[in-house]
Amino acid sequence: MLELDDEMGVKPSEYAISLIPIQNLLLKHGTIQGCKWLTYVFQMRDARSFYNGLAELNKHVQITVDIFGKETEIDETVNVVLEFYNQNETSTMKLLRAARESINNLQIWLTAVDTQSGDYDALKHINILEKMGKTVSSLKMLEEAAEKESDESSTRGGVEVNEFSR
Repeated sequence: MLELDDEMGVKPSEYAISLIPIQNLLLKHGTIQGCKWLTYVFQMRDARSFYNGLAELNKHVQITVDIFGKETEIDETVNVVLEFYNQNETSTMKLLRAARESINNLQIWLTAVDTQSGDYDALKHINILEKMGKTVSSLKMLEEAAEKESDESSTRGGVEVNEFSR
């Protein structure tokens, strides 16, 4: 539906441009700003995004700063396209999103743990650290599977397409 171009923006396919939510976004924001918002959607939702390691809120802030030069709030037309893009997600992509968020939460916990506190559980901490290698390997496998599905998917925005309509 959306593919990266050489300048790290996105170029919507003819099929994408035919979709009502994307048409509405382009009509409201114009071609240049609309394509920037489509880049935002791609970077927020696609398995191939450069920002996938960030937590959702941090991801939003970083992407809008990188694209628009400042933190920018999304409007309803962008939100509709985000939701529409989510319809294209496979189960693997949904699991990948949840796994990344869990890992971000784990990172926050590991950073914030107070080893001097009376509540500190050294065994729990060591157990988590021991299992991190497996977690990272599993995440990498899930990322590869999601990227492969994204590249090979015959579904675009919840609609089954064939080789003539891609």
